[in-house]
Amino acid sequence: MIKKIVFLLLLIPCVIFSQNIDDLFTKRGEIYFSFKYKNKRELNTISNVVSIDHKTNTELAFAYANRKEFLEFLKFDIDYTIIPHKALSFSNKNKNNWDYYPSYQQYVDMMNLFSDSFPNICKLHNLGTLSSGRKILIIQISDNVGQKEDEPSFLYTSSMHGDELAGYVLSLRLIDYILNEYGNNQRITNLVNEIDIWINPLANPDGAYFGGNQNVNYATRYNANWIDLNRNYPDPENGPHPDGNLYQEETNIFIGLADSVNFSLSANIHGGVEVCNYPWDTWSNLTADDNWWQHVSSEYADSCQLNSGNGYFTYLNNGIT
Repeated sequence: MIKKIVFLLLLIPCVIFSQNIDDLFTKRGEIYFSFKYKNKRELNTISNVVSIDHKTNTELAFAYANRKEFLEFLKFDIDYTIIPHKALSFSNKNKNNWDYYPSYQQYVDMMNLFSDSFPNICKLHNLGTLSSGRKILIIQISDNVGQKEDEPSFLYTSSMHGDELAGYVLSLRLIDYILNEYGNNQRITNLVNEIDIWINPLANPDGAYFGGNQNVNYATRYNANWIDLNRNYPDPENGPHPDGNLYQEETNIFIGLADSVNFSLSANIHGGVEVCNYPWDTWSNLTADDNWWQHVSSEYADSCQLNSGNGYFTYLNNGIT
């Protein structure tokens, strides 16, 4: 009888602990929190478990985690602070000034309008339709669009984290700029004539429109299954499933794209820390083209600094890493 009572007393705290954890994930399948780490090695170890958003110079890190990831993080026995989610607030500003986030339907209509208005140089592709019904859309721009040519292909893709949306609108604006400047601006005309350009403004529509298709006020970092898409791809060191999850619909869609189009170069646009991140991420050793990577990354960072206020895009090695 005494053994049963002891077992029951041990079980009660476990049940309460489980209930408390479940409460954190009642409304959203991800949480945002901060914690202090001892050194870079510890942070690198923790980054294999949770999705690090950014860190500060005071050894304070901010991270996202789903329920499974958070339970793994708790094993480190590190103090943490849960940061409540605050709904983003966006007013419906002037669309002509590119200072608004479109509804999902406005986004789809805009992508169709690009293709319909510039059929000679622009083609809209639906890479795949998610279980939610939302589409992964991409615009292809070329002087002979839809035809295979002996020229390099370049990919811009943005917002695989659904709440990092600056690149979403900027990608739409870039598409609009290229299409309207073609034939009028020699630099843009040369780019379109010599490069097969692909631009995907929104890689995670389920995360961006988690709160509904009307706005992005309740956008989430993860996808509809609460998986961080940025950790869901094959890794050259950690194998085909480094996060321990099955490939998501979005992951398979982009793997399929990479298999079908031989991209010479691509850029993945995120929000948060202002830095141009060049290969490698997996390893610290340098690539064979390291000098070139540093050159083009520095050009990008320099351009950002030139057209912005003091202190912008100066993180790490003057804006590159």
